[in-house]
Amino acid sequence: MPLFAFVRSVDALLVIGPLVGFFGTGYFSGFTVIAAELFPAALRGSAMGFVYNIGRLVSAAAPWLVGRVSENTGLGAALCLTSGGFLLAALIATGLRMPAQEAGL
Repeated sequence: MPLFAFVRSVDALLVIGPLVGFFGTGYFSGFTVIAAELFPAALRGSAMGFVYNIGRLVSAAAPWLVGRVSENTGLGAALCLTSGGFLLAALIATGLRMPAQEAGL
């Protein structure tokens, strides 16, 4: 995401835009398959609904946060802040262990 804040060429944005769109939303295709295995079968539907909707709640606040931060520090810094959120989420996700991994399969 911070690529958009630092690129000054329209042509470069046309190249970077699809990449950011693919990698920025492409992870949703495997989200339910991977995350569902983290919960017991009896709680899976409720747990996945809760986790998914907490993410939606936080993402609903993102436009407001980007606007507030960009007022004081500029748009580039605000977009870098959101990228930091994605990095934090990636680090958390890599720390999650699947039941099959714990069993050594």
